[in-house]
Amino acid sequence: MKLIQCRFSSGQRVPLLVQTGDATPLPILVPFIYVQLKLRYRAYNTTAAHLRAIQAFYSYAKSREVNIDDAILACHFEAVLALLDGYAIWLQSGRQADNLVGRIGTSGTEPFPQIDPRTRDQYLRLLKQYLSWCVTRSPNDDT
Repeated sequence: MKLIQCRFSSGQRVPLLVQTGDATPLPILVPFIYVQLKLRYRAYNTTAAHLRAIQAFYSYAKSREVNIDDAILACHFEAVLALLDGYAIWLQSGRQADNLVGRIGTSGTEPFPQIDPRTRDQYLRLLKQYLSWCVTRSPNDDT
């Protein structure tokens, strides 16, 4: 998945998370709805920051073979919550695997690049807002 900029004929810019692959890139459903309903009056950079945090969590979940959109749409939030502790560790370790038992050889002796604690905290805060919105949303709610 990647973050792209969509520009409308009116000149309005909207960041979108889209699927990557051979097909035409389609927006990832739940983040797209979140942007359209919850963040529609926010500045482009603010919306993009939210989507970067969501993108990082979706990437982590994909590495754990969990489809976050499917879990959210099926209201299986326990599957999402089970990922959060590992996700925080994953962010702090420079987005490396958090379940490595050991390293063989000398090629892995360099320290992992660390994410800035403020960036990590922002990702976690924005993810909390997104997941809270997902839990409390209803079909007739547009906030």
